[in-house]
Amino acid sequence: FNPETAISFYLKDAGKAKLQVFNLKGELVSTILNELRESGDHTVYWNGTDDSGRKLTSGIYFYKLNSTKYSSIKKMLMLK
Repeated sequence: FNPETAISFYLKDAGKAKLQVFNLKGELVSTILNELRESGDHTVYWNGTDDSGRKLTSGIYFYKLNSTKYSSIKKMLMLK
């Protein structure tokens, strides 16, 4: 993606959803979402910045979704 990506997910049950982005070293770079969400389809957008608003470099990142009964990790590639 460049400069922004959409991350879509489905929640079977309503509850707290947390979406975080990690670099290859496993370091947390951004928390995109941390709030209650209804059940159903959702889409959030990430602009390739860290929690301080700094633009991140090109490379592989992982996003982790945690909800009440579900957890998933997926890979994404940012190219500039």
